[in-house]
Amino acid sequence: MPGAETLLQKVNKESVLQTQREVLLKILELRFGTIPEPVIYKVSRIQSHARLEFLIGYVQYVENLDDINWD
Repeated sequence: MPGAETLLQKVNKESVLQTQREVLLKILELRFGTIPEPVIYKVSRIQSHARLEFLIGYVQYVENLDDINWD
């Protein structure tokens, strides 16, 4: 059933993206303390697996949340 595979793939992709968002937010929280709502919102809007992967690695090098380019 090709339609079911497509739906399953979409659900799996969203699940992976959500997990990456949660990991990124946890790293930010551990590094910077309480995360402001605007940052949480920006992270929640990221739809790119590659962008989330990049940010997960990148945040260890920034001095503060303002140094992160969320686009």
